Amino acid sequence: MLRTHHNEPSDAELALAFVNTGRSERFADDLATPQGTARWIEEHVLAGASALELSPPEARRLHSEAHRLREAMDTLFEVTAAGLLPSDATLATLERALRAASWRRRIEFSGLRVGWSAYPEPSRDPLAALSPVASAALRVAGAVDPSRIRRCAAHDCSRWFVDTSRGGRRRWCSMESCGNRAKAARYRERHPTGA
Repeated sequence: MLRTHHNEPSDAELALAFVNTGRSERFADDLATPQGTARWIEEHVLAGASALELSPPEARRLHSEAHRLREAMDTLFEVTAAGLLPSDATLATLERALRAASWRRRIEFSGLRVGWSAYPEPSRDPLAALSPVASAALRVAGAVDPSRIRRCAAHDCSRWFVDTSRGGRRRWCSMESCGNRAKAARYRERHPTGA
């Protein structure tokens, strides 16, 4: 059911892609239906390697738990960015997703440095598909400078991003969309047409 560790997105990419589903007035909620939730997981977690084979009750359960996890991740990033600790309820939701999968550890080498990582093994529990997402969110919250975890400053967007800019002054989730729209709006305010 779950893909192996090859060609996976980074923790930040996976966690942010998930928590940002439906986080903007301009974009549809990718998790709006059980089918949409399964499709998102197939594309982002399973990376198209396989399809989720779920009964209707399993699909509804996965859909419901995905929404709980997304809200818990939103709260996790909110409190982390504020320099606070998450509540027990938030952690319980993340832990429920983590426990749905069996995890295997693997030793890794990077040049002369050695470390380890964990990845989920295939599981019959449909909630195991959410385990890599919860794991990625916890690693981001634990490893990223809290001052770099931010919400987009655009008035119609509340997406999260990790500011990787050199100066740490990034304000928008995407310069191509939210940043350019904000700059264009400021320009129109300063230069009204017909004046």
